[in-house]
Amino acid sequence: MIRKIPPETATFHFHNENPKGRRTGDCVIRAIGKASGDGWDKTFDGLVEVGRRIKSELAWKDCYEKYLAEQGWVKGKQPRKPDGTKYTVAEWCKAHRQGNMVISVSNHLTCIIDGKCYDIWNCTGKTVLNYWTRA
Repeated sequence: MIRKIPPETATFHFHNENPKGRRTGDCVIRAIGKASGDGWDKTFDGLVEVGRRIKSELAWKDCYEKYLAEQGWVKGKQPRKPDGTKYTVAEWCKAHRQGNMVISVSNHLTCIIDGKCYDIWNCTGKTVLNYWTRA
């Protein structure tokens, strides 16, 4: 089965951090690896080490949140606009044109680098839940 690459937009760029180009359920590794600049392999190894230590799977929230914290990332609570409404990933991208972030949307992690979401599918219409930035 050949999957089409989603088109690039002002806030989305197709990027697959997986070294074998697999489009699979490794969003935690892809997002953190891309945002940190550490790449897929180093991020995978670090998450496995944390998961082994805390007896958790690497894609589970307790594992990736601990890994991010240990790597110097700071968790931000769900952002709200001045009128109290929530941001979509696209709106968050437009509001943050500089820096790297890991973003949580429903059961998925993605990343934003300099105002653009890098992922294997366009999740920019989803609501931002939490986000992490480097301290």
